[in-house]
Amino acid sequence: MTSRSVRASALNFRDIAASLGIIDDYKLGDECAGIVRHIGRFVDPTSFQAGDRVVAWRPGQGAHSSIVRNPAVFCHKMKDMPFGTATAFLWP
Repeated sequence: MTSRSVRASALNFRDIAASLGIIDDYKLGDECAGIVRHIGRFVDPTSFQAGDRVVAWRPGQGAHSSIVRNPAVFCHKMKDMPFGTATAFLWP
C-alpha cells in the first residue's frame, strides 16, 4: 500500500455520467498522479520511496482527493511528465 499527495486526477465519461445521474456512482475519478508520502511495510522499498512521482489507477475508489491510499501494484513511477498529462494515459 502506498499513500500519496494527489497533484492531478482525471475526468472521464463515467465521471460525467455519474455527475449527471445517468449511472449510480458517487466515487469519481479512477486515475490520479502525485507524490508518494508513505509506503506500507509490505511494499518493496526498491519499488517505491517517499518523494517518488507516481500515477495510480483507482478503479471505483475515487481519485478526487488530496491524499489517497492505493495498493502498490496499481501504481507506476513517472519520469519528468506533468501530473495532469500522466493521468490522461492508460498505464500498464
